[in-house]
Amino acid sequence: MGRAAENELSGEQPFYLRFVSEHLTDDGVTIDAIKVPNTSVNCSQFSEPEDVLLPDYGNQGVAQFYMRDLPSPMRTGIGSRQEVEYTFVVQHDPKCNPADDSHENYAHAEVRFLKNGEFHRDSKINSSVKFDYRTHMANKISIVVQPKLVE
Repeated sequence: MGRAAENELSGEQPFYLRFVSEHLTDDGVTIDAIKVPNTSVNCSQFSEPEDVLLPDYGNQGVAQFYMRDLPSPMRTGIGSRQEVEYTFVVQHDPKCNPADDSHENYAHAEVRFLKNGEFHRDSKINSSVKFDYRTHMANKISIVVQPKLVE
């Protein structure tokens, strides 16, 4: 059986995500490079930047961010009975091969949206929160590996 997930990840480590060349701008990436919810990333504690390109994403680029780059909590429906607070955390989530329980990607993690402090994979996320999160993160991440431009 593979190693257990880490309960606490270092906030000082970079987290890596891949993106396609169409999302590259002169000074970073467009918000379309930020997938939500449950953004798939790799922890640098267990991975090199290029590892997010395996097994067959070699033409894509790699960007990085730190836990401190995640947005502050966001609220919707303030003052109403439907008030919701969204917080953002990076959760270690190793990917396993179901055939033999070996790790396909031990470094895998997700940026999760907690709704009132709870995570539910299929939870509906407010569209303005998604937009604000993506805009914030697109302004925080930096490019580590340039994508290969495909003609």
